Amino acid sequence: GGVGQAAATNQDGTVNSALNPAARESIIVLYATGQGQDLSAVSLTIGGYTAALLYAGPAPGYPGLMQINAQIPGGFLPPGILPVVLSIGSANSQNGVTIAVK
Repeated sequence: GGVGQAAATNQDGTVNSALNPAARESIIVLYATGQGQDLSAVSLTIGGYTAALLYAGPAPGYPGLMQINAQIPGGFLPPGILPVVLSIGSANSQNGVTIAVK
């Protein structure tokens, strides 16, 4: 249904899950579809906080798949199952997609 745990890997290459959460300020890799061709204005929030983007573009070897490498915010970001919102221009990903953060 497109909601729940995002297709994501943690900095160590393991799959992100409630039993294997990513550390704050670590790098996470997310995957998305349906983004279209214009990737000029991409942003990502995790738990309502802006995540620094290291890469947002085509996933090498997988036509139509977008790869997003982002640093999970630190500071006041709480641990837990947090919402992830990918924005491209004025379009946002659907509600209900999450990642696990420790």
